[in-house]
Amino acid sequence: MFTTVSIHQMVPGTEKKAIEMFSIGTRIAKELKGFISRDILIAVNDSLKLTTITSWQTMEQLEGFKTTPGRPKTGAKLLSTIIMSDVNTKVI
Repeated sequence: MFTTVSIHQMVPGTEKKAIEMFSIGTRIAKELKGFISRDILIAVNDSLKLTTITSWQTMEQLEGFKTTPGRPKTGAKLLSTIIMSDVNTKVI
């Protein structure tokens, strides 16, 4: 299993649209082979900080998700900064 942790800083006033973008991506991922789970988390002390934790059976399936047609693309209008991304971990 491979897991990607990504921490994003949302642009003020775009929170609903940003969360919906990730929710749509999750619905698409659920239909793909190898998808295990995804959590979308909002920081308690900073409502503009959004973290996603996504797990796949293989690294290739995770990489394939990134180019899936119809997957929403992260845009500068919704997310001002990617604080950390693609920290891939393998469960042992």
